[in-house]
Amino acid sequence: MNIDVYYFLLFIFGACWGSFLNVCIIRVANGKSIIFPSSLCLVCKKKISFYDKIPIISWIFLKGKCRNCKSKINIIYLFMELFVAALMLCIVFTYSLSPLSLIYGIFFSLLIVGSGVDIKQKWIPDTVTIGGIFFGLVCSYIFPKLHGCEINFDSLILSIKGFLVGSSILLVVGIIGKLILKTDAMGMGDVKLLGAIGSFVGIEGIFFCLFTASFIALIISQILFLMKKRSFRDEIPFGPYLSVSCIVWILFNLSNLNLFTFGNLFY
Repeated sequence: MNIDVYYFLLFIFGACWGSFLNVCIIRVANGKSIIFPSSLCLVCKKKISFYDKIPIISWIFLKGKCRNCKSKINIIYLFMELFVAALMLCIVFTYSLSPLSLIYGIFFSLLIVGSGVDIKQKWIPDTVTIGGIFFGLVCSYIFPKLHGCEINFDSLILSIKGFLVGSSILLVVGIIGKLILKTDAMGMGDVKLLGAIGSFVGIEGIFFCLFTASFIALIISQILFLMKKRSFRDEIPFGPYLSVSCIVWILFNLSNLNLFTFGNLFY
C-alpha cells in the first residue's frame, strides 16, 4: 500500500476514534452506557442520522449546528476528532507500526476519556485509573520494550516501581495538603492516575510528568485568575495536566534524554 494512502486511512481512523472518545466522555460523565442508545441531539433529543456522524466533514457541512433544531454543536467535537487523528499519526511516526503503537494508542485513549470526565465532573473513572494500572503492568511484562528492557520480569519490576512511586507521591501530597488546608488537596483519582502513568513511563517519567503538569497547571490557573474566570478556592482538575505531560514524555521519547537521573535512586 502506498504510504500516503496508509497515513490517510490512519488519519480517518483516528478521526472516527476521536468521535467515539468524545461520546465516551459525555456518557461516562453522566453515568450512561457508551453503547446504547444511539447518538441523539442534546437539545431536541432527535436521533442523529448516520450521514451526520461523519467525523470532521459533518461538523463543517452542518456549520456546527444540529440539522433538526439548528442548535449549536460544540466545537469540541471537531477539535477532538482532529486531535485524536493527529495523535494517532504522531504515535505511528514515532513508534512505526508496532505493538508499542497499539499499546500507546489504547493508553492515550484512556487518558483522553479520563481527562474529559475530570474537566466536566472533577472525577476520574476507575476504568481509566485502575484499568490503566493493570493494562500497564500486563503490557510491561508481555512487551518489555515498553521500558527499554529485553527481559520480561525486569520490565514488570520497572512498571511496578513506577506505579508505586507515582501513586505514593500524590498520596503523601494529598495527606499533607489536607492537614495544612483542612480540606482535600488531592483527589484519589489523581493518585491512581499517576500510578497508572507510572506503570507505563517508570520512575523518571513520573518525575517529569509531575513537574511538568504542576508547572502547566500553575500557569493556566494564573491566567484564568487574571481573566477572572477562576478564584484561588476553585478546584483544579489535575488529571488533564498529568495526561498531557505523559503524552509529551512518550511521544518525544524523553526517556532517552535522562532528564531525571535521580530516579535511579529508586532502582
